[in-house]
Amino acid sequence: MSEVIKILFLSANPKNTPRLRLDEEIRAIDYVMRQVEYRDKFDIEQKWAVRASDLQAYLLQYKPDIVHFSGHGSLSNEIILEDDLGNRAKIPNHALGKLFGILKDNIRCVVLNACYSEKQARAIAESIECVVGMSKTIGDSAAIRFATAFYQALGYGRDVKTAFDLGCVQIELANLNEQDIPKLITIGVDPKKIVFMSNPIETKTQTSSSKTAIANFGNVTVGRDLHGSVTIINQEIRIPKRTQLPRFTIQLPPVDFVGRVTELNELLDNFKQGILITGLTGGAGIGKTALARQLAQSLVQNYPDGCLEIDLQGAIQPPMHPLDISEAQRRLLRPFHPGADLPEDANDLAGLYQETFTNHRVLFLLDNAQNAVQVRHLIPPKPSAAIVTSRVHFTLSDVGLYPLRLGVLPPDDACELLHRSSPTRLGHEKDDKLEELAKLCGYLPLALRIVAALLDSRPDWTVTVLLEKLGNERLRLSTLRIPDDPNLDALAALSMSYVTLPSDLQSYFRKLGVFPAPFERAAVKKIWGIPKNRVDAVLGILLRYSLLDYHLETDDYAMHDLTHSFAQECLLEYPQEACDTLKNHSKYYMKQGMQDNALYKRGGDNIVDAIGHFTKIWPHLQADRLRLSNEDLGWPLPQNADQWLSQFPSHMPYMLELAVHPNERIAILEQALAASRRSENKYLEGINLGNMGLAYYHLGDAQRAIDCYTPRLKIARELDDKRGEGNVLGNIGSAYRVLGNIRLAIEYHEQALNIDQEIGYKRGESYDLNSLGLGYHYLGDFHRAVELYKRALVVAREVGEKRLQGHILTNLGNSYLELGDIEKAIQCYENQLEIVHEISDQQSEGNALNNLGSAYLALGDVQRAIEYINNALSIRYVVGDRIGEADDLINLGNAHLLLSDVQHALEYYEQGLEICQELNYSFGKIEALNGLGLIWQQVDEVSKSLMYYAQALTIARNTGYQHHEAKTLEHIGKGHEILGEYEKAVRCYLQALTLYEANSHPRLTQVRKLIEKLRAQNSLHYQDDG
Repeated sequence: MSEVIKILFLSANPKNTPRLRLDEEIRAIDYVMRQVEYRDKFDIEQKWAVRASDLQAYLLQYKPDIVHFSGHGSLSNEIILEDDLGNRAKIPNHALGKLFGILKDNIRCVVLNACYSEKQARAIAESIECVVGMSKTIGDSAAIRFATAFYQALGYGRDVKTAFDLGCVQIELANLNEQDIPKLITIGVDPKKIVFMSNPIETKTQTSSSKTAIANFGNVTVGRDLHGSVTIINQEIRIPKRTQLPRFTIQLPPVDFVGRVTELNELLDNFKQGILITGLTGGAGIGKTALARQLAQSLVQNYPDGCLEIDLQGAIQPPMHPLDISEAQRRLLRPFHPGADLPEDANDLAGLYQETFTNHRVLFLLDNAQNAVQVRHLIPPKPSAAIVTSRVHFTLSDVGLYPLRLGVLPPDDACELLHRSSPTRLGHEKDDKLEELAKLCGYLPLALRIVAALLDSRPDWTVTVLLEKLGNERLRLSTLRIPDDPNLDALAALSMSYVTLPSDLQSYFRKLGVFPAPFERAAVKKIWGIPKNRVDAVLGILLRYSLLDYHLETDDYAMHDLTHSFAQECLLEYPQEACDTLKNHSKYYMKQGMQDNALYKRGGDNIVDAIGHFTKIWPHLQADRLRLSNEDLGWPLPQNADQWLSQFPSHMPYMLELAVHPNERIAILEQALAASRRSENKYLEGINLGNMGLAYYHLGDAQRAIDCYTPRLKIARELDDKRGEGNVLGNIGSAYRVLGNIRLAIEYHEQALNIDQEIGYKRGESYDLNSLGLGYHYLGDFHRAVELYKRALVVAREVGEKRLQGHILTNLGNSYLELGDIEKAIQCYENQLEIVHEISDQQSEGNALNNLGSAYLALGDVQRAIEYINNALSIRYVVGDRIGEADDLINLGNAHLLLSDVQHALEYYEQGLEICQELNYSFGKIEALNGLGLIWQQVDEVSKSLMYYAQALTIARNTGYQHHEAKTLEHIGKGHEILGEYEKAVRCYLQALTLYEANSHPRLTQVRKLIEKLRAQNSLHYQDDG
């Protein structure tokens, strides 16, 4: 035998085969071989992506003593290597057997750590003394544990049979139930006699110099005195000759371990300060064991006598039970008392445990602990130390155990873990796709590793396909599993925590699946229907079991996304319980929404509180809507489903308008309308039609708004609902104003005002006066508009309508701006901005900012104006205000035209015009067309500019926008003036003058001067012919 034992490690993981943790396996083997007694006598050569053609070359080159293959095996009992293209290449049994027969040289042992490799192992055993093969499929974890323990034993001088047995025992200790899969095959050879390094075991004697020992070993009797001290009665212990078990069994952390820097540093600092007992708690798959192993790797040099890992089976499904305390103590003691019959008496065993680990420096990883009782008896004395992990959070202050609660990974670390776990599939993936994957996994390390393994095992799945599957919450847990690897199964991991709960706590837990977002104690009490003190107790238990999180800063509770999915699926297995839970949940949050709506109407500081609280409860209301409308399939519907759906938007209209995009409001209202019709509730049908019209109006679709308002008006009159009639008449007027029919709009607003004044509805009266002011503004009668706005503002302040006050101030400022009183206009806009900030009304904020931009354009402060308008435009994109977006783009065109930036001005006008044409927004079309005319006029393309002005003039005359008609006539007159067509210019100016005179417009004086100037210069002596 050679002086150095050569282990040739061969691996293959071809394309289109499931990813195996081969790098972790060799890293684990290398780690333990650096700790063994004969570490200088073993040399490991690694060869990756081995091809069939490589085998002969490697065996000839290295002349190994041990050949280890790690990779895939086929159902036809052949190991799988790679071909020249990296694809699968099956190796026939007889060929592999012949190869080892010819090149056996120094080879004494071959390990085929691959599924279904037993048959191939038997073929090799015809020529090689000892061969290990696998009888069927074996999981990564079991394969790694077996290989690690097998080589560790060889490194301590154990024979092959002992090493094999210890490998199988390690699989069993981890509760993987795969210990019978490895098979040791020899033909005519006793594997107990195959030893690579000699290590005779001598009889050991322990004398009275030992301070403590508790056992009954042959002639030795040990006991405790009354003070708990240990007394040795007979002084000699003879330990029979037996194989020594390995003392370094803490596994290496995963090769893809990432992040946790803060937590790791905190734990290491504790050890540096002499705190030798530490712990990690958290939910399933959070990464407790991985971090514990990473910590252990940093500490291993401080514990030369041993580093032992043990699974305490705290989270295990019945009928199996957590590991008995005495059995755990025995497993940890055996490596230090090989061959000894350990005490049966629990007190004696505990004494020996304390004595042994007082005299040795050993680091324990007590993994997956059940509770404080189990752990308390396993905490070693100094100088030994322990790292405890558990799904149950507990402290042991008397021994200094204050576990760290472990949370999910930060998003950046989660994406990095995906990169490392699947460098082939995800190494070059776009960041946004990785971020979306990580988010759907809830940033949970277990789920992230499963996703990586899924992509490696399914070459036919793209990242997009996987995102689609994970995007369905109901399918997410069933997707997050690798069928043949129990360690990569999110559902199984969560189930182990659930089944350990008593039946009543299981019910309480699964009912929490109804909450799609963080929730408060009061909501839990409503759902559970139990007294407050019992609610508090149950919440405490679920927190301790890491099935629930508590947020101190917001005083609410939440589940991890995957835990929520699991709880919801458990709840839906009990239809009546799910139905009752949904009914209670929807009733509770409907009431909360109504309270927020009432709070908002009170104004003042209540507005911010109402909006803040509604933002928190909105995910719950949205979930209830989807469940009760059967969009979220699987939820049994309570009898009040249609009632809830039909009332929902009308019970909290202010909150929905502020918090929900108009497109989404329309979807909600369509459901409400259908539900009210199913229940034949005419009143609610009318309310929902009116609210739907408002939503379309805010989207800029005035015609569809009218289509909703018309049946709403009919229902209001049928029910003699005067307030509803006045309300919808005003809304119809507003829609016609947007469509450009100003005279008809004013008629509707006057009808609405008469009704609201008749019934004494002050809020409606204020709306009507404001709307009438808008009508006269568009007719160019700015003085009358100002008068109406002032009356409206008085009434709005009287009834405390903050939002309406903001609207009125906007309109008042616009009229002041047209009248040339820029200072008053800016004051109005700033007052409006203050109000909209107070009430968090983003849509109105956009209006105020754009109007301030217009005011500063009038002052000539173009850069400041552009800043305001850009801020307004950003808000429009967020809230989906298309009309506002068009206004902002046109205003930016005005600003860039003033800067003589013709190219950008042209782009803004064209973008604004496109939106106006799409929405049939007449006012905007006139403004954009006039702006385009000014551009072409500025670049001396006057004929082209007159074409745009002519289009604007036609729209203004068709819609009755007299003010805009007059402005457009001025532009046309200027164009003719530039062309030298002075008679045409004067005619246009005279028509504009007539329109201005009807409303005493501020432009009267300027236009008269223009006319006089042209007549004087060109001797034009005629009257305007109309």
